[in-house]
Amino acid sequence: MDWLLKEWLNRPEDSRTGTSVTIIYHQTRAFINALIIFFSQGVRLLSHRYLRQYAQKLLESIEAIEQIKAEAKVLAAPLFWPAFMGATEAFEPTHQERFRRWYARVEIYGIEAARTEIKVVHEVWRQGPPDYRQMHTGWRGAVRQRDECLMLT
Repeated sequence: MDWLLKEWLNRPEDSRTGTSVTIIYHQTRAFINALIIFFSQGVRLLSHRYLRQYAQKLLESIEAIEQIKAEAKVLAAPLFWPAFMGATEAFEPTHQERFRRWYARVEIYGIEAARTEIKVVHEVWRQGPPDYRQMHTGWRGAVRQRDECLMLT
């Protein structure tokens, strides 16, 4: 949970630059934060207040990836699983709005799974943060209630 960028920063400058390298950096950062959230939701059962910082970092990375892809005119599928994990811990209105914009931005890819995903996210936001963590609360409960099938890539 305390992953540092020491190795990244100690690499030669020319190996830390470029569109692909920057995207890979943000993908790695997004997945690490998503894994922390996933583990904390299902195993450690941590409060959303503690997970806010990881959702924030994840959001910054997925936004950066889409911005880089737009500027470089690169068409590549977005990171739906990390985005979903971060969005399910976004209980601050500013974070929710940024996730809404991110989901609207990636609609161009036409991936049907994203429509189901955002419906579940909206249900999680509607319910608000759980008072206590259990496996039947949060996004798992929303999927079960809606009888949905998620395909997160």
